[in-house]
Amino acid sequence: MQFLPLGRLGLAGDQEYPAVRVGGVFAIGLGLLVLTSARVGDPDLNVPIYLGGTILLSGLVLFNRPLRRWLAFGRQSREQKQMVKVAVVIAGILTALTLTLFGNADPRFLALMLLVIAAIYMLPLGFAYSPLMTAAGALCLVNALVGIWLASFPLSVVFALDGILKLGFGTLMLSAQE
Repeated sequence: MQFLPLGRLGLAGDQEYPAVRVGGVFAIGLGLLVLTSARVGDPDLNVPIYLGGTILLSGLVLFNRPLRRWLAFGRQSREQKQMVKVAVVIAGILTALTLTLFGNADPRFLALMLLVIAAIYMLPLGFAYSPLMTAAGALCLVNALVGIWLASFPLSVVFALDGILKLGFGTLMLSAQE
């Protein structure tokens, strides 16, 4: 008896999410970036490390055709490819708005807002990579919002939880079998 419908999550060889492992590598990369930022522990450095790293990671993983072909089980649908582009545009707009509106805000708040944006970015990626990406995004969003709401909660803990969530879900996605 199977308690977790792995096929519906893109992990048991169905072709609904042929790029599930691409999404897994991306989530692992994001998790490592967040954990690096948490290790640095300086909110003034969290923003450039995470923002720059996310832009670089997006280019290296999501738009790297040879890597995608090597990791994927097949070709994504046109709609899935479009959803990745839509997610990138949404994240870009939200990042620009956040930096414009809150660029001079408290570095802790700005760092947490970038985690909120990254979590929102992951929500539509679930359509392209697996519902696990959406689940990770939702949990990371709750984590970041709690960090904003509870100002006394250590930023390093919020970043560490975010990174662990992304690493865990990414590893699960990367373990998908054809």
